[in-house]
Amino acid sequence: MKKKLIKAVCLVLLFALSVGGTDAVLRYRYIDSILPMKRFYEQEKNSVDVLGLGTSHIYEGLSPGVLYREYGIAAYNLCAPAQAVWSSWHYFVEALKTQSPKAAVFDVYMLNTNVPYDTAANAIKSTYGMKWSKNRLEALAAAFGNEDLPSALIPFLQFHSRYAEMTESDDGIRARNSAYYGKSFKGYTVCDDIQPISLPDVTKFTDTRKLAEKHEQYFRNIIETAISNKITLFVVSMPYALAKDTQTTVNSARKIAESYKSKYVKFLDLAAAKEKIGLDPKTDFANNQHLNRAGSVKVTKYLGAALKKTVKLTDRRKDPAYETWAQNAELFYRGLDNFRLKHTTDTAEYKERLEKLTDGYTVMLADNFGKNAKATDFVYFTECFGLVHCDGGGLWSRQNGEAYRLLAEAGRDYKTYISFNSRDEALLTVNGAKSVPCRIALNGKQAATEQNSVTVCVYDNVLQTVVDTVVISPSKGISR
Repeated sequence: MKKKLIKAVCLVLLFALSVGGTDAVLRYRYIDSILPMKRFYEQEKNSVDVLGLGTSHIYEGLSPGVLYREYGIAAYNLCAPAQAVWSSWHYFVEALKTQSPKAAVFDVYMLNTNVPYDTAANAIKSTYGMKWSKNRLEALAAAFGNEDLPSALIPFLQFHSRYAEMTESDDGIRARNSAYYGKSFKGYTVCDDIQPISLPDVTKFTDTRKLAEKHEQYFRNIIETAISNKITLFVVSMPYALAKDTQTTVNSARKIAESYKSKYVKFLDLAAAKEKIGLDPKTDFANNQHLNRAGSVKVTKYLGAALKKTVKLTDRRKDPAYETWAQNAELFYRGLDNFRLKHTTDTAEYKERLEKLTDGYTVMLADNFGKNAKATDFVYFTECFGLVHCDGGGLWSRQNGEAYRLLAEAGRDYKTYISFNSRDEALLTVNGAKSVPCRIALNGKQAATEQNSVTVCVYDNVLQTVVDTVVISPSKGISR
C-alpha cells in the first residue's frame, strides 16, 4: 500500500513538473502587453512617478524616455492592445500595490466600444501578465464572458497547443530591438513606420453620446481611484484619424471628467491641440490609429510640459537610483536617430546623418563599379559617406565618432559572413576586380545590382538590429 502511495505521489509530481515546464516554455510573452507587466513588477517600490494607462494609443504615443530626458520624469506605460476600460482600472489597482505615482495618464479611446466583454485575444493580453491575486481574478471575470471564464482560470488550457505558433515576440526567440526591451524597458512599444494620414478639425464636432454602462462605470472607477489616492489623473484623447462619431465619445468623457470638479482630474484633448503640438500628418503617424516615434516625441514633450506645470514632480535625472530610466532614454533616442536615417531620401542628408551616428554601428559598403566607371563616380561616393573609398567595398565600424575599416583588400577575393542575429544574416562578398560586382545580401536577397552604384547596410550593435539598407547611385540617388 505504501509503495502504491509513493508511486502515485511521484506520478502527480512528474505531471506537475511536466506541466510546469511546458508552462514556462509556452506561456504568452507579448512585448506589447505581457512584457510591460513583467517589467513593471521589476521596478523598485515607489519609483514610478507617472503611470500611463490604456491602449496602444498610450504605449506607442507616450515615451518615458522623452519624459525623462526632457523633464526628469520617471514614467511607466502599463497598457495593452485595445485594452478595455475595466482592464485599465484593474491595471491601475495592480500598480498601486507597489507604486505611489503622483500622476496618471489615461486615454479614452476604448470608451468608443459597447461590447460587454473583450475578445479572447485582447482579454489574454490584458490579464495573463498579472500575478495571481484577488485583483487578477476580478480582472479575468470582467474580461471574459461566462462561457470562457472557466478555461481562462487555467492558463495552461489557453496555450498548451501554441508551440507551432511561437514567434519572435516570445522570450528565447530573438525579438528585434531586444536590447531596448531589456531591463530598462518602460512600456513604450516601438513603431517606426510612416504613413501620411488625414487629421480633421475635431473642435467642430461638439455632440456627445451615451456611453455603455459597463464602460462608464469603470471609467468612473479610474477617476475615483485617482481622486481617493490623490493622484492627478490626465484624461486624454491621443491624436489619430478621429471621425465625428469617435469625437462624440471624447466629448462625453470630458463631460464626465469635469463633472467631478476635482483638482485631481484634468482633461486634455491632444487631438484638438495638434497645431500647438506641431504634429505633421504626413510624417508623424505610423497608420490611422497610431503615432510613430517622431510623433510620440512631439506629443510627449507637450504632455510633459502640462505634467510639470500641474503636478509637483521630482527631477530624477541626477539620481543614480533612476539609471534604468536614463538607459531607456538613451536607447529611445538612439532608435530615433535610426528612424530618421531609415526614412531619409536625400543623399546629402543621408551622408550627414550617417556621419552623426554615435558609437556602436557597423557600416557595410559594397560597390558595383564596372569597366566603364568614371573617376567622378568614385569621388561622388567618397564625398557621400565621408569614408575612404575602397575598391570592392568593405566593412566599417563607427567608434569614438570615427569610422574604422575592418576589412577590405583590393585585388584579393574573399567572403565573410556577418552574423547580426539569429534571423538577419548579412553576407558581404568582396572582389577586388572592378569588372566583378560586389554584393551585400540580407537573408539571401541581393540588395544592389545596378551598375556604378554602392550599397550601404547599417547595423546597430547596441540595439541589435539592421537599421537600413540602401542603394545609392549618382543618377537615381537613394533607393530602398
